Amino acid sequence: MPTQRQKSRYAWSIAAGLLLSAVALGLRFALPIYWRMQAMDVIERNGAGVVTDWQGFGHPCPAWQRFVPARIGRAVVNARHIEPAPIGTPLRVIHHFRDHAERARSHAPEWVPQVRFFPETSSLNLAEAAIGDAELAVLRHLDRLETLNLSGTRLRGPGLGSLARPSRLETLDISATDVDDEALARLGSLTGLRRLVLDHTRVTDAGLKHLARLPNLRELSVSNTQITAEGLEEMRRVNPRIEVSDD
Repeated sequence: MPTQRQKSRYAWSIAAGLLLSAVALGLRFALPIYWRMQAMDVIERNGAGVVTDWQGFGHPCPAWQRFVPARIGRAVVNARHIEPAPIGTPLRVIHHFRDHAERARSHAPEWVPQVRFFPETSSLNLAEAAIGDAELAVLRHLDRLETLNLSGTRLRGPGLGSLARPSRLETLDISATDVDDEALARLGSLTGLRRLVLDHTRVTDAGLKHLARLPNLRELSVSNTQITAEGLEEMRRVNPRIEVSDD
């Protein structure tokens, strides 16, 4: 029969185990929230802002709801304007970058890396942001990204290799950048891509050959590129369902 001392030790062991479990559980949930709070602070100090919407009803959530972990829903990150979610959409928390758009674009190298703390992001608009390939390393953390706008950035191509694998990306705008044929070779694994904008780039007919590996591509815009009518004809032969805009 255990002595009183043994019973006391046993009780303390249970208490210590419960305490450690509580601390571990608290850290598991508290640390992500803390990291997101810090990330939002950096974002806001650099000219962007975050608005949170609850279930698409068009009104802000309580302030604490902005920091919830990614797994409760999806986020929409937009560097230009607020797009209200349709009423009746599934439960989600939506983060929009807003206000001071010009400053947010010029300070993008400071705040864009913080987007990694919002892996539920489904749409990211970085049009005209002062970023290049190096800053796009953040993309490997966004495995739910569906729409990405990099038009007017300093993109040359290597940064596209940072897109999360497997990718859910459906729309990609890399117009008015320095991407070339070699850059398009990095898109071969984006098998879900449906819309690609290449206007005002250095892409030629040779680059179109890389797009043949994109079975779901339906819309392609190639205005003001070096792509010829012959190249487009070959593209339509390979992918008869594609709609090409070259105005």
